[in-house]
Amino acid sequence: MKNYEKLARELYDNGYSCSQAILLAFCEELGLEKETAARLSSSFGSGMGKLKDVCGALTGAFMVIGLKYGFLPPVTKQAKDAHYKRVYDFAKEFEKTFGSIYCRELRDWSGDTPHQCASIVQDTAKMLKELIMNPYEQQCNAYDDWFDRHPEKYASELAAIAEFVPFGAGGIEIGVGTGRFASPLGITVGVEPSAGMAELAKQRGINIIAGKAENLPLANESYDFALSVTSICFFSNPKLALQEIHRIIKPKGHLVIAFVDKDSKLGKQYQERKAAGHNFYKVASFYSTEEIKKMLSVVGFSRFEIKQTLFNSAEIVEQPKDGYGEGSFVVIKAYK
Repeated sequence: MKNYEKLARELYDNGYSCSQAILLAFCEELGLEKETAARLSSSFGSGMGKLKDVCGALTGAFMVIGLKYGFLPPVTKQAKDAHYKRVYDFAKEFEKTFGSIYCRELRDWSGDTPHQCASIVQDTAKMLKELIMNPYEQQCNAYDDWFDRHPEKYASELAAIAEFVPFGAGGIEIGVGTGRFASPLGITVGVEPSAGMAELAKQRGINIIAGKAENLPLANESYDFALSVTSICFFSNPKLALQEIHRIIKPKGHLVIAFVDKDSKLGKQYQERKAAGHNFYKVASFYSTEEIKKMLSVVGFSRFEIKQTLFNSAEIVEQPKDGYGEGSFVVIKAYK
């Protein structure tokens, strides 16, 4: 994958403004000519024409988000609101990362201390890459349709998870996606970074908390248990994410984590698709059951109970079995 953050930093170091550096770094991805991108974003540097207002790196990011996901009339109120929320959430993440969204607060204009614009440009490009290169943000409907096209596999996965998550037990799902697992299991709260996925989850009755697993906006020891289904493949830092999940679970609580084992038949197929540049799998990382157990142990989980399913490729509902090594879909219950 292109190193957008490195490119943005190089552009800034070569004289482009913070806003220009961000938009130019992504213009090829957006089908925008470089000269047009440079001219379009040239008024927004230094907090919008030296007004020292909203940071140019952030306004550049807004342009990228608009070009990638923006709407055109006729458009529904729901679609508008979903897009505005995507922009709002990005701005809030920017503010949380850097302390402010305003140029006058991010940069010392007196010249007494070196300013941090170059690093802000680089880090903003990285944040933006994670948003716009997220395959589930781009194709959330295609992802959601998979469950309707493969009802037997979906039912098999759900049955394996239900062994550890009885209906209505409460808890929270981390990386709730479109709510395909939380909803039938009676989990009503989920954390999800993708605005598109979150919108579909809301339609299934899930209360969405916008956020990433690596930095959960949740209090310590606030849930009896957490569920995470296949999301670990897309965590940018899986150990940090598991550490965060451990933090928000109450003492003697547990995590139920489900994933496709990389050593299984299906896992190997997914890795082949990743190598071929498949939309869903090109940014995924796959792990074996042993690797997941080791990560869980490192962050403080213990006492593992394991179920497995999806033993063959046939479109039939399969009952879960104890252990791992036979089925492609593995579910681990790990205690705090």
